[in-house]
Amino acid sequence: MLRRTLSLLVLMAPLMLLGQTVVDLSNVVVKDGDQEHTGQDQSIALRGDEGSENTVLYVDQDLTLKVHFKVSTHNVRRSSLKDSAVNLIMTLNMEAGKKKDKRRTEKIFYMDDARTSTFKERFLIKQGINNRIIDVSFDAKIK
Repeated sequence: MLRRTLSLLVLMAPLMLLGQTVVDLSNVVVKDGDQEHTGQDQSIALRGDEGSENTVLYVDQDLTLKVHFKVSTHNVRRSSLKDSAVNLIMTLNMEAGKKKDKRRTEKIFYMDDARTSTFKERFLIKQGINNRIIDVSFDAKIK
């Protein structure tokens, strides 16, 4: 009986992963002042209502960028357009030395929209009279 249960679980595990939402990240570009860096393309699996873990998008000497995604849907009975909408929530956490900052962006995709978007964020870090500007951009696609 135990052997049957274990073998059933092993066979069912890949089927459980098929319905999982995945966000593919590509074209990651981080511009820190005059320097431009590229990050790696990634696939982030979302865990139901909780979304994803904080995934490292880019790491440098004193700069760390982490991203968190969450997908939700709307339940609107009066509008079939809104009822089919998918809401992608992106939170980008930045740490540069001792400074921390966070950006949150929501994108709504309706009916037959291509579920892809480009995220662009700018962080401004004041260091006395000098300013450090960090631009982050990447493409995200929901699968």
